[in-house]
Amino acid sequence: MPLVNERIKNIHELADGYHHFSGVNNINTINQCTSEQFPLQIDPSLFKLIQHSIDITKLSKGYFNPTVEPLYRLWQDKFSPYPIENTEPSEQAIKEALSCVVNYQEIDDYIILDNNTITIKPMENCTQGIKLNLGAISKGYAADVLLPIMEDDYLIDIGTSSIATQGQWRVGFRSVYDPTKSLFTINTKDKMILSNSGDNTQFFLLDDGTIRCHIMNPYTGKSENYYRNVSVLTNGPSWLADALTTTIFSIENIEEVNEMIKTLEKTYDCEIHYCLVKETSKEDKTLTLITDKYFHSLLTDIDLHITNIEYGR
Repeated sequence: MPLVNERIKNIHELADGYHHFSGVNNINTINQCTSEQFPLQIDPSLFKLIQHSIDITKLSKGYFNPTVEPLYRLWQDKFSPYPIENTEPSEQAIKEALSCVVNYQEIDDYIILDNNTITIKPMENCTQGIKLNLGAISKGYAADVLLPIMEDDYLIDIGTSSIATQGQWRVGFRSVYDPTKSLFTINTKDKMILSNSGDNTQFFLLDDGTIRCHIMNPYTGKSENYYRNVSVLTNGPSWLADALTTTIFSIENIEEVNEMIKTLEKTYDCEIHYCLVKETSKEDKTLTLITDKYFHSLLTDIDLHITNIEYGR
């Protein structure tokens, strides 16, 4: 356990974007650097994590993007774990934050990684400067760091949304309507990596009942309402599953999701399965699952709110 705790502490400090730790150059350090302070020496683990985030940015065509920090800062104080009402930031404020989100085709021009150093270049029209946020990938990466030291059967739970298992376990997925209940459970077998993202942990309601949550579309500057919940299962890296649940949240077209997954499976030599929860009727609280046959075969205790199951691939 001491080694497990040490590795978790290390990744937490490196990926933290809001606190300083003595002797550690972390995401907070990078975000506070001026142009003259680059290149900045960083820990090899952080170097690898940022490299993964850039790779998935390009492979997802920008639906995953580590440069959304200005957007998140704009919205974060509005979110709550409870269904409160609030208002959106102004369109002008969203536009200004979006001006600092780097296009996936240009990300290698502005974030330069070389021999455990990082350099972030200034970008025209971005007055705040490019800022990084690795919250959508770092929990999965933490699980990957722990896997080599795990023995026999195990369940690694990082922040409740990233889970790695070996052996037989029952894993519940929280209901979108009642956080004390499960939407469904999965009976795991062999090695499995699970990740889950939903719109009911950090969110608020507009006056018409529309949900705005912490999962930002890097193109619109707002969260989308295509899905209430996204789950990904893989035998590949945990960071990939973690990043994918965030990515898919902003993609409405299932064929586009499928094409991206095919590319990722080939790139990382793994299998990827998903379960997407769409709200069929807000008034009746009914849901549709869009999944694949393998993910479906693992589901048990399916909630009565789920009235339809479709195969997406």
